[in-house]
Amino acid sequence: MIITVMYDISENKIRKNVVETLEEFGFYRLQKSVFIGNIDKELRKSLSVYMSRFLKREDKIYIIPLTKWCMSHILTAGNDVRPIFSVIRKNQFTV
Repeated sequence: MIITVMYDISENKIRKNVVETLEEFGFYRLQKSVFIGNIDKELRKSLSVYMSRFLKREDKIYIIPLTKWCMSHILTAGNDVRPIFSVIRKNQFTV
């Protein structure tokens, strides 16, 4: 399952923990606060629970599953990121 993770976290230490966790789960950074990865449903739940331990009340993390239809209808402007999506589909990211 392709997952997009977006966050709004003000404190550097917490943000660093979230970034390191996403990278450990095999996510690829699309933008400063947007990551994409390929994980199964159980890992998605584990990721959510694990990252919620870092957060303060005002912090936000969105974990959004993307269907094949969504992936095939992504539009971009500027630098085309489609090659990134091709790599993600080929690889299985696991912990």
